[in-house]
Amino acid sequence: MTSLFERITPSQLSLTATSRILVSHLAVGTSLDDVMLAFEEFGRIEECTLTQRYLQRKVKVSAIIRFTSIGQAVHAANVMDGVTADGLSLQVVIIPEGVNTEGSSLMLTQESSSARCALITRISNVNARP
Repeated sequence: MTSLFERITPSQLSLTATSRILVSHLAVGTSLDDVMLAFEEFGRIEECTLTQRYLQRKVKVSAIIRFTSIGQAVHAANVMDGVTADGLSLQVVIIPEGVNTEGSSLMLTQESSSARCALITRISNVNARP
């Protein structure tokens, strides 16, 4: 009989998820307090950085949030990705292990993030409360 781990682990899985998420497509004028208030329901926030940058004649607003656990980050990403806030559809992804977010503009896609934390997401979905 195969173990639980073998049954739920996709082939070539990279377990590189962290307790950090990237929240993009935030509205101009979104404050740090707004972000913290929206995400604190998923667990204790250890760090939150709000970034506004001017790119190709548009202001891009994003946040990086670090929770106390990977499970909290995965739950926040699962629930908040695609949610409409101030007329914009939020994009929330897990930041992979080893990605340095200090002083850089981090751009991830949901697809690459999901591939990197498939096992954690799958376990989280199984254990999630309705």
